Amino acid sequence: MINNAGIDLNASFVDTTVAQFDLRMNIHLKGPFFLTQNLLPLIADGGRIRNVSSGLTRFSLPGYDAYAAMEGAMEVLTRYQAKELGARGISVNTLAPGSQWINGQRVEASGGVFL
Repeated sequence: MINNAGIDLNASFVDTTVAQFDLRMNIHLKGPFFLTQNLLPLIADGGRIRNVSSGLTRFSLPGYDAYAAMEGAMEVLTRYQAKELGARGISVNTLAPGSQWINGQRVEASGGVFL
């Protein structure tokens, strides 16, 4: 299973509305959370779940506050899913542009001009 839903609504921290925040939350976190939960009975033991995140969890750009916060939440959720579903042999990993996961260890290779 690959969770890769997302939208880009660029707004500064000061200008982000409750509606924009809730929309991001619903798409970037709540959707993958409950979709995975509901499809879990269909995922075979030994299966794989991949949650797509963003390099914006490791470097900052103006206007991406809420987006990066949701992606960071997905990375935390990934660790909890891996812990809970590991008993079934289901691996759960985060895929983020410019980063690699090896046995749950992130190798930092992102940032581009921010390195």
